[in-house]
Amino acid sequence: MPSHQRRSGRLTTWDDERGFGFVESDPAGHRFFLHISEYDRRSGRPQVGSRVTFETGPGRDGREQATTVRLDGPPPRGRRGPRRRGWPWVLVALWCAGLALATTAGDLPVWVLGAYGAASLVTFVAYWRDKRAAVARRWRTPESTLLLLGLVGGWPGAVVAQETLRHKTVKRSFQAAFWGTVVVHVLVVGAVAVDRWWLPLV
Repeated sequence: MPSHQRRSGRLTTWDDERGFGFVESDPAGHRFFLHISEYDRRSGRPQVGSRVTFETGPGRDGREQATTVRLDGPPPRGRRGPRRRGWPWVLVALWCAGLALATTAGDLPVWVLGAYGAASLVTFVAYWRDKRAAVARRWRTPESTLLLLGLVGGWPGAVVAQETLRHKTVKRSFQAAFWGTVVVHVLVVGAVAVDRWWLPLV
């Protein structure tokens, strides 16, 4: 049965992407698992070092874990949440502007612009569903699927999803693979564009 006596403690570890961490209670220092579903996000974003109050109760594995966790006071000084990145937005804006200009000039069929929009929408939804699955601890979308969606043209939607949902931005191996697919996509599209539209004009 859950313990309704609130305890105080400190958030010692936190994985923002996967949505879990550990709370160390006062004064004994016992560690309790914390899932994002048990954190009151209205009290502020979870950050390592934050003081919290919580109750305890059995988790899915039957072990006692932290429940109804709330931030107790301001976050620790000198600590901030994941840093927002500006350059991915710039790349998306430049790419979309280039597509729009090429379409307006008649160098690019309108259906190509529509295909990019559809691919980006599908990719955004895939990231959104994977984020929800991560929080709810359900079956996840394979990373290979997310990378493939970006490779075939949905990478602008992937960037928007990553930056707005704060999903898949921490794992360095995924980020390296993702931006690798973006480079491949841009190079292939650039080669096709040069061969089909601009090379004959030279």
